[in-house]
Amino acid sequence: MLDFRIKTFLCVCKYLNYTKAAEELHITQPAVSQQIHYLEDLYQVQLFMKEGRKIQLTSAGQMLYQSARTANNNEFILMKQLRFAKEELPLSFGITMTIGEFVISDPLAHYFQKHPQTNLQLILSNTSDLINRLREGSLHFALIEGNFNTKEFDSLLFTTEPFIPVCSMEHTFIEENISLSDLFSEHLFLREPGSGTRNILENYLTLENYSIDNFAKITEIGNMHIILEMVKRDLGITFLYQSAASQELLQHSLKTIPLKHFNITHDFTFIWAKQSLLSDNYHQICNE
Repeated sequence: MLDFRIKTFLCVCKYLNYTKAAEELHITQPAVSQQIHYLEDLYQVQLFMKEGRKIQLTSAGQMLYQSARTANNNEFILMKQLRFAKEELPLSFGITMTIGEFVISDPLAHYFQKHPQTNLQLILSNTSDLINRLREGSLHFALIEGNFNTKEFDSLLFTTEPFIPVCSMEHTFIEENISLSDLFSEHLFLREPGSGTRNILENYLTLENYSIDNFAKITEIGNMHIILEMVKRDLGITFLYQSAASQELLQHSLKTIPLKHFNITHDFTFIWAKQSLLSDNYHQICNE
């Protein structure tokens, strides 16, 4: 069992606020401070530092947080395993929206055919939400297309996917050799904040010293099928993974925008908490 002071530390990390942590734990704020001071004396490090009226984790605090969170998640998993020792433990598997809608069906069907007794709970969400669920321990492992912290998570490559700009087959451009700035007059359809697809585009624009705000008009839609419909009707453009538009590209209802100096690929990756008790299980599942 985790020491109660470690659980207090994790609660303070959750809110970065002693008062809110005390309220959740139903103890006084001085008691929270005392328990944090105990840990700092024990490890001979400072765990939090003040930034104005707020507190932030120090580098030592970050190390303890990552270790404590993994231990807390492992304890939760172990309790379930002991409680259901005679049953197969259900595994919660997170998949990003794009991968879930356009990529995972065939591999998942193949896995279930090979392992009909498998007990998986599938959760579809965006990359940011899935990572938060992994941190909280409410999700065992995930397949994402966005960026993640390699210090927090172990990973296994699933595939590498081209990332492309697309428009309707009916869409025309004034210039033949299209530069990024030529697209800023276009209506950009994109996913919501937290989406891995959006994250890749935003990172690319940042590297070019631009942002999505450079586009004349922006519409956020949390569903790639609707975005594709808008673009097919020549209402704007979008950036996405090639697999999300493969059918439309084959049917010639969409075309790739010939953008100069644009050659981006990105990994689809299985991730899970470092040092997880179920790492071997995740490796076995993901390798199939």
